[in-house]
Amino acid sequence: MINDTILTGYLRSFSDDFGYMGLDEPKQFEKFVNNIIFSRQYMRSNPTPELIDIVSTGNGQDTGFDGIGIIVNGVLIKNMDEYKFFSEKDFNLDISFIFIQSKARPRFNASEVNNFYFGVDNFFNKESSILENETIKRFREIKNFIYENDTLKFNKNPKLYMYYVAAGEWKSPQDIVARKDESVRKLKNKNIFSEINAIFYDTEKLKVLYTELKRKNIKQIQFSSRVALPDITNVTQSFIGSLPMNEFIKIITDSEGNLQGNLFDDNVRHFQGNNKVNTEIENTLKNKDIQDALPILNNGITIITKKIEQTGNNISLFDFQIVNGCQSAHVLFQNKDIIKENTNIIIKIIETTNQSLINKIIKATNRQTQVTDEAFESLSDFHRNLEMYYEAKSKQINNPIYYERRSKQYDNDPRKIKSTQIVTLAGQIQSYVATFLEQPHSTHRYYGELLNSNRSRLFTDKYKKYEEYYLSALILNRLDLLFRNKKLDKRFRDYRFQILYIAFLYFKELMKKNKDSYDDIFLKHLNDIDGLEDVFRPSIDVINEELKKLPNNERVGAFRLNKFTEMIKENIGNQFR
Repeated sequence: MINDTILTGYLRSFSDDFGYMGLDEPKQFEKFVNNIIFSRQYMRSNPTPELIDIVSTGNGQDTGFDGIGIIVNGVLIKNMDEYKFFSEKDFNLDISFIFIQSKARPRFNASEVNNFYFGVDNFFNKESSILENETIKRFREIKNFIYENDTLKFNKNPKLYMYYVAAGEWKSPQDIVARKDESVRKLKNKNIFSEINAIFYDTEKLKVLYTELKRKNIKQIQFSSRVALPDITNVTQSFIGSLPMNEFIKIITDSEGNLQGNLFDDNVRHFQGNNKVNTEIENTLKNKDIQDALPILNNGITIITKKIEQTGNNISLFDFQIVNGCQSAHVLFQNKDIIKENTNIIIKIIETTNQSLINKIIKATNRQTQVTDEAFESLSDFHRNLEMYYEAKSKQINNPIYYERRSKQYDNDPRKIKSTQIVTLAGQIQSYVATFLEQPHSTHRYYGELLNSNRSRLFTDKYKKYEEYYLSALILNRLDLLFRNKKLDKRFRDYRFQILYIAFLYFKELMKKNKDSYDDIFLKHLNDIDGLEDVFRPSIDVINEELKKLPNNERVGAFRLNKFTEMIKENIGNQFR
């Protein structure tokens, strides 16, 4: 039991936001800790409830872990198919393994710490010597593939992070520190990591990290070598200048001195590893004779902020994002220990809240080097209109949903919108592809790949039926609500998009039969939160029926099979003939 009143309050706030109030305190605590750690490690944005559930190892045969994840080039990988997408696409792979053990108890237990490290060591053996649940097995499969097939693609060996967390006070007890040191030594002897981090978090640390996670970005720097840019429409003020490296490091690091990943949420590209451009930046930094030439060799950094305050040479930035310079920032951070005091970086700071202008700045600054088209997807007018459609519908339905066109746009919304109410671009693509494009078997693929393979049928100006996107996302939202509250058997979670598809087919048939509109459908069947189980249980019955028809060797991964989708379609068709 957690004894700290403030931490308990944070835990309740988080659980309410993510839909975990139905869990007991230890399980809530595990999710809470996983969210904090993966929010700091994940370089795209804060994890969604879906991602937190994926990295949470669950009950039984968890080998000492409460959280496990693999981050590849800034993306938190969900399955083997997503990993293969990056493996085939990127030659330079930057990989981190994260393991978490969390205890909602006011003390650090030496034997439990030892079990945790044993579990990590066992994970990196080719085969496990202890029983593993399906979550651990899924990540082990990815790990084995990485080391068996992709070592030549490493820009350096993967990093390893091991977090042991307890709701007490960390006093560095000698017996636990000794176990930690011995475990790190054994792991180093495997020669498969470039970096090993064994970290302990206690109550006070969790409170600091959670507060940091929830508050807006605020930083003060000394920026003496700056000039004001001329008046620009929709820009309150803007500056360009040369910033000393130690001041720039202040901008991009958190209270622990770690790179603050959420500063790059509006940057269209995640860190690309040691590609040609990034290697050139690093070579410049390592060459003492030309390091001070960095300002004329690098395009610099662009920051957009909602507010700038000036006091002499001091500049305060409020709620800001680095929209261009993600690659440079990462390389500079990685090499900060070798950077000389007189080395500077060119920086541009723009104060504006005009989203149309922000989009133009993002597009313009990121066209200088190759960027995939999907990175710009949410900047189009289609997505702005879709966001407004969601807003309009929010007035008509209980527990409304909102389309997050821009990362974290609802973080400080006065309506206190919960994470469980937010539909991301990835979620929107998956739900629409599963329903209206009839491809539930494809949704395990990386969302960028899904978008590109269905480009002619997604978010097109020729087909502006926003209600279809909304309905598909709403059905998925309600389905996830049932899984989170344990109203549906977790064994069927892998089949959530098949369940979604079947429910959608039922709705389509009801529309034909009763001549209903989409509005009629969601008002009749999706507005009553208490009656949702009745909506989805027939879907699970169909899944069970069709799984029994498959040979044993196809049942485990049936959710990936087009064949299984066709069987479902035939089943529903027979029911309505």
